[in-house]
Amino acid sequence: MLPQVVWSQLEANQAQDLIVELASVALKPAALAALPAGDAELLKDFDGLPMMFVRFRSEAALKALLANPGVVNVYQDQQENRMPAK
Repeated sequence: MLPQVVWSQLEANQAQDLIVELASVALKPAALAALPAGDAELLKDFDGLPMMFVRFRSEAALKALLANPGVVNVYQDQQENRMPAK
């Protein structure tokens, strides 16, 4: 489940870069084709993996993707800062 901040930022017309996990690599073209034109952009396709990095420009685009039964999960792109072990 995506944090509320993602939805809030989309509602405020702030694009969100999200990692999309699919059930199969073969589902990528259909998942992208089902998105509203101009509301989403493929930023990176992870060859051989059922994952892609997509910029969503609208809440409608994200909802359209989540309606696809082949979508396993959508993750917020976050940088984690790890502390070195002492």
